[in-house]
This record gives sequence, structure tokens and C-alpha cells, in this order.
Amino acid sequence: TLLQEIEPIQEKIRGIEGQIEEMFTALSEAYEEKKQTQNELKQVEREIETLAREAESDVLTIISDAMKAAEELENTSPLDFSQFQAIGQED
Repeated sequence: TLLQEIEPIQEKIRGIEGQIEEMFTALSEAYEEKKQTQNELKQVEREIETLAREAESDVLTIISDAMKAAEELENTSPLDFSQFQAIGQED
């Protein structure tokens, strides 16, 4: 009968619907994971930018301090290099 012919088709349809539901669930989970990963990546990028700014500031401070120290040395009595001997050189 027609009902007997339709039953195997309905079973296949239910199986396909179950597969579609599983795929949809997996896809939803994948999109959620992607969203979380993108948020984590944005956070890491912000941290890197902050660290880069801090490092740049620290380098500029070191350079500035070194230049000030050099100026102070230059403004004090000049060094007399004639008093120094080269290593291994004896008089």
C-alpha cells in the first residue's frame, strides 16, 4: 500500500532531519567558539599595544636619562685621557 511505501521515506527524512539538527548544533557551537576566539584575540592585541607603548616610553626615558648624564659629564671638568694607559701597555 501507499502507507507502506511512504514509511521508509519518512524514516529517511527523519534521519536527514536529525543530521541537519546535529550539523546546525555543531555550526552554532563553531560560531560561538569563533566569537570567543576573536574576543580573546582583540584582548591580546590591546595588551600588546599597551606593552608596546610602555616599552617605547621606557626606551625614550632611558635615552633621555643617558643624554642628560652625558651633558652633565660634559659640563663637569673635561676628562684628561692622557692619564689613562691602554691595556697591556707599560711605561
